Amino acid sequence: MAELHFETVIQRPIEDVFGLIADLPGYGKWLSPSNLYASVVHISDNPIKLGTKYVDSGKTTRMVGAVTVFEPPKRIHFRQSTTSLFGTLDVEAQYTLTSTDDGTQVARHMVIRPSGGFQFLQGFLLGSIRKESERILAAMKVWLEKDAEG
Repeated sequence: MAELHFETVIQRPIEDVFGLIADLPGYGKWLSPSNLYASVVHISDNPIKLGTKYVDSGKTTRMVGAVTVFEPPKRIHFRQSTTSLFGTLDVEAQYTLTSTDDGTQVARHMVIRPSGGFQFLQGFLLGSIRKESERILAAMKVWLEKDAEG
């Protein structure tokens, strides 16, 4: 198991930031495709709630996930996994939002559990997940702050 932590401040109210994170079908508006993420191809509930199931598709991965914590507007957690002959990769993305004088502090905590052959790729996986987490937070910040400017 490995853990990674990322933070940023977005100059928008906490409700706006939470709303963007919780709008799984809307990610395509603000998050361009990558090797790890291309789109949400199936979602069981819209709007999402605790227990919502979804399928996240990327160029190289297909993850089946669920919303495991849903406490608007402060916390939302997603847990997703992929299984192949190579093994299983289980990933949790845990968002914690805090109102600040400057807007909203966004903490994205990642828990990565590789098994089977994925364990041998842990260094590569962590690098990819680090880049993807930084990309997601940067895109979120640009989108929401651009929207705030008019």
